[in-house]
Formats: sequence, C-alpha cells, structure tokens
Amino acid sequence: MKRVIDYFNGSTIVEQSLLVAVLLFLVLKAQDTLGCIGVVLATLFYYLRTKDKSVFLVCLLFASCLIPRYQYDPTMHEGRVIKVYTNSAIVQDGRSRVFVQTKKMPILDSTIQFTGKRKVITSSLGFYEFDFQRYMKHRGVTESVYCESMKEIQETTSLRGKVQESILRIDHDTKRDLLLNILLKIRPRNDMFDSFLNDAGFSYASILLWCNASLKYFVTDRKREVIDVVVSLCLGVLYHMPYLILQHLIYICLKHTKYNGKERCGLGMIIGMLVMPECIDTASFLVPSVFRLVGCFSKHKKFDTYYTSLCMQSYLFHGMNPVLCLCYRQVMVVVGFMYVVAWLSLLVGFDGTVVLTSIDTLLSFFNRFDLKGSLLGFGLPFYLLCVFVVRKSNHKRYYMLGSLLVFQLFGLFHPFATFTFVNVGQGDGMVYCAPFQKETIIFDTGKPSAYRHLSGYLDAKGIKHVDLMCISHQDLDHCGNKETLKDVYFIDEVIEEHREVVKTKTLTLYDLNTIRCEDENRSSLVHLVKFNGLELLLMGDADVVTEKEIVHKYDALSCDVLKLSHHGSNTGSCSDFLDLVKPHVAIVSSGPYHLYHHPNPHVIERLNKRRIPYLDTFEEGDITIVAIGKKNVLLTSKYHFAILS
Repeated sequence: MKRVIDYFNGSTIVEQSLLVAVLLFLVLKAQDTLGCIGVVLATLFYYLRTKDKSVFLVCLLFASCLIPRYQYDPTMHEGRVIKVYTNSAIVQDGRSRVFVQTKKMPILDSTIQFTGKRKVITSSLGFYEFDFQRYMKHRGVTESVYCESMKEIQETTSLRGKVQESILRIDHDTKRDLLLNILLKIRPRNDMFDSFLNDAGFSYASILLWCNASLKYFVTDRKREVIDVVVSLCLGVLYHMPYLILQHLIYICLKHTKYNGKERCGLGMIIGMLVMPECIDTASFLVPSVFRLVGCFSKHKKFDTYYTSLCMQSYLFHGMNPVLCLCYRQVMVVVGFMYVVAWLSLLVGFDGTVVLTSIDTLLSFFNRFDLKGSLLGFGLPFYLLCVFVVRKSNHKRYYMLGSLLVFQLFGLFHPFATFTFVNVGQGDGMVYCAPFQKETIIFDTGKPSAYRHLSGYLDAKGIKHVDLMCISHQDLDHCGNKETLKDVYFIDEVIEEHREVVKTKTLTLYDLNTIRCEDENRSSLVHLVKFNGLELLLMGDADVVTEKEIVHKYDALSCDVLKLSHHGSNTGSCSDFLDLVKPHVAIVSSGPYHLYHHPNPHVIERLNKRRIPYLDTFEEGDITIVAIGKKNVLLTSKYHFAILS
C-alpha cells in the first residue's frame, strides 16, 4: 500500500492534474461519438506531453468513463421517484430509469407503480437548442412514459419528500408555488423567479454565501469553515448531494492537503467528474470550474472573473447581464436570504410571501439589463481577431471587455443574413435575420409546445424586435405561438391575409396563391422569397389544387429551395408542380410521433425520381442558409453543409 501511495504522490498525474482534468472532460463530452477512440487519443496526448509512466493509470481513468452506470429495462413499471419536475418525474428501479409524464405531481423518494405507453426520447436538434435527449441519456434515461394510471405503493421516508408533502398541504396557492420553487426547484409557474440565480447549483451557492456573510463579523474564520462544512453536509443530506455541494466539500478537503492551487483545482475537477459525470454540461459544473481555472492563472482575478462570467452567461444562457455580474455576490446573498425566509415560512408558519415576491421583483429588475444573444456565431472569429490585435496593449482587458459588450449589444456575433427553418417539430417556423439585426421576419410560429424552440433561437440571435410576422393560415401548428410572441417581442406588423406583394427593408415577398376559400390549407399564403440571389418558395399547407393553380398561372416559375407543403404530406408536392419549380433542395418540417407519418413515402419517391435532395428538420434539426457575400452556405444542426449557387 505504501508503494502505491508513494507512486501516486510522486507521479506526474498530480502535477499534471489540470491537463488530466481537461482531457477527462473532453473524453466525457465525446464518449457518445468517439467512445474508445476518444480514450486512446486522450491517453496518447497525455503521454506525448508528459512522457511519464503514469500514462497507464491515466488510461484506466479515461477508460472508466465508458463503463455503463445504468441499464435499460423495457418491463419497468414501478420504482422510486428520484427527481420531480412540474408535470413529470424520473423514476428509478435498481440501475434502470425512466421519465414518467403524469398529471399528478408524485412525491420525491416515494415508490410508485405506473402504466402507460413508452416512447424513446428523441433529440431536439437545434443550433442553440437544449438537447433534452442528451441530458436524459447522461442520467440513464432513454425512454418516456405518458402515464395512464399511477399509484403510490410506498410512502416517502426521505427528508426532502417530507418537505414536499408539507408544502403541498399549504392551501395558499402563491405561497405553495413559491416554496416548491425555492426549496425543491419544482416550478409550477413560469412567471416567478425567472433568473438563472435560482437554478439548483446557484441557489445552493447562495445559501453558503449568505451564511458566510452573516457570520463574518461574529465568529472566527476557523469556526466559519466548520459551519460551512456542517451547512454543506446538511444540504447534501436534504437534496441527496447535488453536484455543487459535492464539489464544494471536495475542495474543502483538498484545501488541507499539501497540493498547490493548480493541483487542487485539477484534482477537484477529476474527482467531481468521476463521481457525477452526467453534470459536465451543467452550469453548476462549468461556471465554478472555469472560475477556479481563472483563479489559477490570472493576475487580475476580479476583472477576469467578471469578463469570464459574461462569456459563460452568453454561452450557457444566450445572453449576458453586465449589471448583475457586477453585483453578483451581493445579489447571491439576497437569494440566500430568500432561501432562509422560505424555510421560516414553512417551519414556523411565518408568512414570507411578501418578502419572497419582493425578492422576485428585485431579480426581475435585474433582468432589464439582459443583453440577449449567444457569442456562438459567425462573428466570433472577428471578435477573437479584435482580442488578438489588442493583446499587447496596456489596457487590453478593458478593450476586450468593451468590444465584447459592443459585439453583444449590436449583434456583431451574428453579422450575416440568415434564413432558418427552425426545428419546431410537427409544424412550421422560419426566421429571416438581416445582417446586424437590421430586420427580422418570422414565417409561421409552430404549435404552442414548440415555443421554447423558436424563442430560444430568437434569443440566441439577440433579437428583441420583429419587423414582420407572416402567418400562412390558422392551423395551430403554424400560428400556435402568435399571441405569445406578440407579448414577448415587439412586432411591428402581422400579415395573415393575402397580399400580392410585401416589401420590407431588405426583402420582397410575393404571395403566389390566388385561391380564397374556406379550406385553410388550400388558402395558405404561399410566399416566394428572394434571398441573396436565391429563390425560396414557402408553401404553407397548400394542397394539390393550389399547386396546380400556381402551375397554371406561373408557367415560368422556378426556385432554389422549396419548403414542401404540409410537412411533406401526399396532399401536396404533385409531379406537375415539382417539374415546374425544379428546386435544388427541398425542406421538410416534421416531428416525431406524428399520426400522419410525414413526410409521405410517395412524396419522397417523387423527389428521388427527379434527383431532388431533401432535408428534414426532424433528422437534421435547424436548417439555415447563411449569406456570406455572394455565396450561400446551407448548414444543419448535424453539421452537414452545402454551397447553394
């Protein structure tokens, strides 16, 4: 044993713990696509960098990430509730897990029996989309069950389960919803605590910060550290050791070792990733880890932490809040106080509704300073070029920060015109963005359940104002988010009736459909859009009758990109119409589990017969056409691309 300890203490693996941590992170990120190849590449890189015999230990470390932690059980129909959302829960039985959608909220750590139809959880592909499938897969969940019946067969015995039962017994709706949100992170309503600071990881950190701030002037540093450990352990027991609390306890332990700051940072990240590898994509892992890395290498920690926090916000939340970042520690203490008030309200009958709603108002006030937009855009290389130019300046940090805010404020991270077919599932939702946010046009909005897909794309692009919204017809999968978008975004004009020509700042839209009747599909707006030398034809849900009328009236019509009518249904895309327009590529907007199995095989056969390639949003995710000068590049969320002439 002593020889093993001496080997570990004297090996390069501790000295290179930061390198090992970064490589382990990359192995975990790439395990779904590269698997064993990722382990081999990471091990080879480590050996070439260190030339140390610890490479065998590092290889075993990387390989351990590929060992499956969960197993699939198609017969599972009962288990313990380990996670509760608003209308759903994750249920576990042994090493098997399933996502259960239910109308009644189950109790944490109770055992339930359920019946219902199983479905494989599919990926929601999108350029800026939260991938629910990947999130669930890393937690051992691959299937969902829409619960037809649910019965509790064993009551909860855990502390958090008892807390949930106590909250649900409260008659006052607002108070009950507030306490569920604050104490258990179950959000019954979307209009409260709309801030990332109330996310699970950040809220736990706020409790620790509040304790530290409250005791700073009354007890010694040594006693505060003991209290900090006790509070962390209590939170760990109550919430079954969430990642941020685990990470915090790991670093407290490492603080009392002989290792230096960089070694402690690397070892802490390695231990955390090995214990909870599913958390590597979460803010509770990424934000503290990046801040600790900044602390290891930066000589200007406060400034660099502020700058890094803005970049992390833009990457994770598609927006940044410079004012909130300046007041971060103070606001976090207030959030921690909110948590204490919530506990008092639950345990001693204190009515803290007024205090809690006041804090909610404060957090909402800071939301006014949000700068929407993701730095992941075609303008990012230009920003990095600016950083490279000022790298030797005496005030380089201020130039970097100033240019970051300018890029974010004026949409410079997205400098090119784009036309995007957003993956809204079974429905239509398309967005045109002119360069530098000069103009935004929305064509259809998808059904209500797809709102977050469309709004997420708009927010990532930094769009707050929409110049024009065109609704092809009144079917719910085309206009389902019309009113919601009106409430959230400033929309100048909405077109729902036929207008032969519509001229905007940068586009001209031609409505080719002359049919006016009671049939919504037949009367759909059919827009021809001329975009950077391309002709895009958006068919709505137009049927064969509409298409033949267009063929009769426009005998010289052609297009480069055809959005197939009615999601590729056999009611449209007739042979005569395809022979007339001769598109270079066809786009299908469809989703999973639809009753009509779009796109129709007969339509696909017609496309193949004419050698017309097609892309489906269900398979490819978001599909966008980017105008770069006179060239048009077609990109998909699956990283497929083509040049459209």
